[in-house]
Amino acid sequence: TGQPNPSRNLTAYLRSSASDGLLLGTDNYSRRETDRLYEAYQPEIDWFGLRLVPVFVNQIDRPEGTEEVVYVDIMEARTDIAGGRPPGNRAKAIADIMKRSEFTGRYELLWSEAASGRRGAGWSLNGDLTLVLSVPLPKLVPVPPGFNTIGSRIVRSTCRKRVEDQLQQLREGYI
Repeated sequence: TGQPNPSRNLTAYLRSSASDGLLLGTDNYSRRETDRLYEAYQPEIDWFGLRLVPVFVNQIDRPEGTEEVVYVDIMEARTDIAGGRPPGNRAKAIADIMKRSEFTGRYELLWSEAASGRRGAGWSLNGDLTLVLSVPLPKLVPVPPGFNTIGSRIVRSTCRKRVEDQLQQLREGYI
């Protein structure tokens, strides 16, 4: 909760395309003309010497006539392997596994004007982020130690960056 900038309206901002990068959790995104979904490239994750880039294809839903809420849903996802070198056997195997993996998730942001307090009127924001990574593996495939940590690292990195970026951008714009 912080004091709003009287020259700007938080509701108008969050309901406009100006807040797309904030809601997607990255400035590295593009809107696909064919289906109006957003390809959002998340920060790289280093995993066993490979640089993995989660790419979420999102839909932003700003329902009209409802409470002050915005939803960001993951419609599709993939994991790219970054770097300029040709992929080796390990990179190819991981890329194949990640192609069969599935991300699901939803980010919900609710806001309301907060009651006046010591610092004056302000905004109260509540966010809920759910992100799940499912990796289907054959029963007898040898998996390197630590493979299961990839989902946790992607989730942790994405959540932390999104929350930090949102708080900083909202602070700069409204406090």
